[in-house]
Parts: sequence; structure tokens; C-alpha cells
Amino acid sequence: MRLRSRRAFLRFVLLFVLPAVALVAGGHYWVKSTRYVSTENAYIKAHHLAISADIDGRAVRVLVRENDRVKKGDLLFELDPEQHKIDISKADAELNGIRNTLDALRAEYRTAEAELRDAEQGAGYYRRVFQRQKKLIERGVASRAKYEEAERNLSQARQATRTIGQKIQQVRAKLGGQLEIPAEKHPMFLEVMARRQQAALNLRRTRIVAPADGIVGKVSLQAGEYVEEGKAV
Repeated sequence: MRLRSRRAFLRFVLLFVLPAVALVAGGHYWVKSTRYVSTENAYIKAHHLAISADIDGRAVRVLVRENDRVKKGDLLFELDPEQHKIDISKADAELNGIRNTLDALRAEYRTAEAELRDAEQGAGYYRRVFQRQKKLIERGVASRAKYEEAERNLSQARQATRTIGQKIQQVRAKLGGQLEIPAEKHPMFLEVMARRQQAALNLRRTRIVAPADGIVGKVSLQAGEYVEEGKAV
């Protein structure tokens, strides 16, 4: 009788108790596993932003350390700005030089125009003298010497007119084809201004800032190290 009761009890344990224990243990493991995966997934989905510079340069300041909390726009590190400042200063000097050059060219142009008017008047005068001497020598009442002198004076006056006209064309070309063109629209000015704008952009790019709020990850960059454009630091 006792043996039968023990067998019944053992059967009850095997059929009901052990499966229940296994079910509870499995459920506990599933809950823990689910929590673990969820945590892992949350970590995997976190935004990791690689930080790099848009220009080459040597780091002069590194202002953050690992696990620092930063806000968007906070300065992370800075590259040496000196060369870019020099480039801007050089461009500014060139721009001022171009303004002065254009002013001088305008003055030269106006002077040449006045010279051309005088030369044209002179050429007109010597043409009339030559024509008169030509008629006189044809009539035989003028000396050959005066005729040749009149011819020579006319030739020189015409050459002077051509020379001044060529000078005016050269000055006009240097002015971009327009006497009163603003310096800011002159091709030479625009070329230097483009270089200045690039230098100013590069100067701004020496300051690398946080692209978003977050926590700084591993920081290996140190002041004095060379940073390559586009390479994560």
C-alpha cells in the first residue's frame, strides 16, 4: 500500500511539479533574455556621430574628454587658424591694391583721352598744311623742303594718334571694358575675393563643434596632432 502511494506521488511530481518548475524557470529566463536584448537593441540604435574636420590642420586645442556631455554647437577642438588669417590679410591687401590700381587706370584713361583729342587736332592741322604744300609744289611755287617737312609732320601726328588710341584700348581692357565699372565687379577683384572667401571659410572650419547634443565617446586626439580632412578623430 505504501509502495503504491510512493509511486503515485512520484508520478505526480514527474507529471505536474517538474513541468511547472521548468515552465517557471523558462519564463524567468525569457523575461531576462528579453530585457537583455532590449537593452542591447537600445544601445545598437543609439546615434553615433563620427567627428571629423573639413580641412587639414594641426590641433591646437582639444576641449572635451570622454563622457563629457555637450550641446549642439559646443566647441570640441580647434585647428591652427594662423595660416588662414594670413591668407585673409593677404587677400585684403590685394583687394585694396586692386581698388587703387583701378583708380589709377581711370585717371590714366581720362588723361589718354585728352591726349588723343589734342593729337587728333594736331593731325588735322598738319593734314591741312600738307595739302596746302602739296598744291603749292604742284603749282611750282613751294620748296621741296617745306613739302617734305609738312609730310613728315603729318606722318608723326598720325602715328601719335594711333599710339594714344592703342594705349586707350589697353587701359580699357584692364578696366574690364568699362570705364566706370565698380571695383567689386572687376574680374581681378572677383578672383581675389573668391580666394578671400575660401580663406574665411577655412578659418571657420578650424573650429569643430558638436553637431548635436550628446555624450562624448572615446577621445584620442591631442593638441599638436595633425588632423586630416574627412578622417574621424
